[in-house]
Amino acid sequence: MQSVAVTAPADLADWAAAISPELVASDGLTVDLDAVAFETSTRAKRRAGACTYQRPSDAAVGTPIDDPPSVEIRLTWAAWEELGVDAMRDVLRHELLHAEQVQAYGTTTHGPAFEARADELGVPLTCERFAAPNYRLTCTACDAVVAERYRRSKLVSQSEKYRSSCCQAGIDVETCQR
Repeated sequence: MQSVAVTAPADLADWAAAISPELVASDGLTVDLDAVAFETSTRAKRRAGACTYQRPSDAAVGTPIDDPPSVEIRLTWAAWEELGVDAMRDVLRHELLHAEQVQAYGTTTHGPAFEARADELGVPLTCERFAAPNYRLTCTACDAVVAERYRRSKLVSQSEKYRSSCCQAGIDVETCQR
């Protein structure tokens, strides 16, 4: 496997591009890597990776297409720093599986076809959380954690209008320490 030292955000995209041929070959994926660009996100906070593309209007998983769109795989720098190389290799495998679907069908989902293929290859559907939420919402009756949020949503800013799902009681909002 080609080795790339990852010490800065720009290196992460180079690392992904360098190891993708081996991952595609070892997993038996049908991915044209010449049509895949690799990028690093320093802004993403909750997702470790993303596969972006221009979806043809008539695309559907399971319906082959002749002219697949180009794909961009974007890995998150914060995830790399927190999760490390092994977890990010799995994130990249997950995104390459999306690229395979996009190149075959023009679109991708986390639906049954994706889940079956991921299971066949041992590709994880999710990864560990790498960013702490900004808010924790708890039930006022039993103190159960009802939800965690990264943004100041209506549930956070207007919690008095909502009830917990466990006890139908009020909701307390706690700001988490960063």
